[in-house]
Amino acid sequence: MDLLRILKSQWITILIVCALVAWMASGIIGARDQAETAGPEQAPAERALTQVQVREMTAEDVTRFVELQGQAEADRVATVRAETAGRIVELAGERGIRVAQGEEIAALSMDDRQARLEEAKALVAQRKSEYAAAQRLGEKGFQAQNRVKEARAALATAEARLAAIRDEISDVRIMAPFSGVLETRPVEMGDYVSVGDQVATVVDDDPLKITAHVPQQKVNRISEGSSADIEFITGQKATGTVTLVSSVAAESTRTYRVEVEVENGARAFRAGMSATLRIPTEVVQAHFVSPAIFSLDTEGRLGVKTVNAENKVVFHPVDPIQAAPEGVWVAGLPETARVITVGQGFVRAGETVKPVFEDGASPDSPPLDDAPAAGDVVSTGSAG
Repeated sequence: MDLLRILKSQWITILIVCALVAWMASGIIGARDQAETAGPEQAPAERALTQVQVREMTAEDVTRFVELQGQAEADRVATVRAETAGRIVELAGERGIRVAQGEEIAALSMDDRQARLEEAKALVAQRKSEYAAAQRLGEKGFQAQNRVKEARAALATAEARLAAIRDEISDVRIMAPFSGVLETRPVEMGDYVSVGDQVATVVDDDPLKITAHVPQQKVNRISEGSSADIEFITGQKATGTVTLVSSVAAESTRTYRVEVEVENGARAFRAGMSATLRIPTEVVQAHFVSPAIFSLDTEGRLGVKTVNAENKVVFHPVDPIQAAPEGVWVAGLPETARVITVGQGFVRAGETVKPVFEDGASPDSPPLDDAPAAGDVVSTGSAG
């Protein structure tokens, strides 16, 4: 019985081992058969391509501007000075009034000028009579020619004295050299002024000049006669014309002076105001993008990544044209481009990717998870 029991347990063990061997052998053979019969589609998959979200963008005509900071200046400023001495006996008015060209600002006392004028007139009349008599005698041979010349010289001297006193009397009335504002008047009634003393300052504020300085790199973009948009620090806006682009740089800053003339008939703008100038220089093809999609290449250049027709990433250096609250206009992209708006930071130039369009998935890939776009394109047409 014991021998029978031992033989039975051995047979059971042998059967179990055979069953295990048969099961393992069937798995190996099955795997080999599957590998031999499987097609190319069932080969181990390569590493999955990186998905990026793209947007189809088309370039628009955008105006490039040179933006400068400047300030308003009066078109002309004249310091009016006395051309003869005397006491102030008349004044046009207080500071701030508007005066017309040739209008009297102040008047000086005549003193003895009227008497000197009458004396000069009488002397001229006498010298004329003497010269006429000398001419008659000379024609008859009773007067030497040198005496005739002396009489003529005496007449010329008398006439010069008369002209001088008349000019001096004219200088008693101090006139505005041009129309403008009586900005300063440092004299009062009764003050005595000498020749060269300041009597007033007249400011011509129509038109105004907006002056700024442009760096060397941009000076050739600006030309005289161009229009310019002006925004004053007060928020007021105007349009002017470039009247001067200096041909010589300032020694200290190496920048060039630019002047823009703006009409100021209503006196809405004041000299000394700070202002921003935006001068259009050229029209370029540009795309409107969000700053969030900008990248830097290995050389540190600012750019935007796109996906080409072969689904490869391409880095394009871009030139910012102008900024807006919603984004930036940039030049340097192809006219039509598939711009990467999500995922640009995870791919490199030359890498093959799986693009997914913002308005729907690509045909061979599932949609990406919901994610905000890097920047919405604002339909603005040509930017001014």
